[in-house]
Amino acid sequence: MQLEESVRELLTKIELSERTSELPDKQTLLQKIQQDDSNLQARLDLANHYIGEQAYDEAFELLFDVLKKDRHFSDDAARKTMLSVFTLLGPQDPRVRSARKTLASLLN
Repeated sequence: MQLEESVRELLTKIELSERTSELPDKQTLLQKIQQDDSNLQARLDLANHYIGEQAYDEAFELLFDVLKKDRHFSDDAARKTMLSVFTLLGPQDPRVRSARKTLASLLN
């Protein structure tokens, strides 16, 4: 069981790392958001940068913004990204518990 969990976490880290390597740089994304507050793709991409930097609270806030504006944007990318971070951090992490509650309230 522990081995499965470790493998799942490693695969999640690899997946998140691959996503980040294909993104525009953070400064470009921040400018895009400043120019167009409704640019959900820029918010999603910036959240992925923050995840790569382990700035999970900042990432969660951006992902929540995407969910509030368009729950199904890019094939539920914000929700799926959050679930990947939950897997990465583990269920006992207080950030996960808090984010799960917020996510549940946004989806209901």
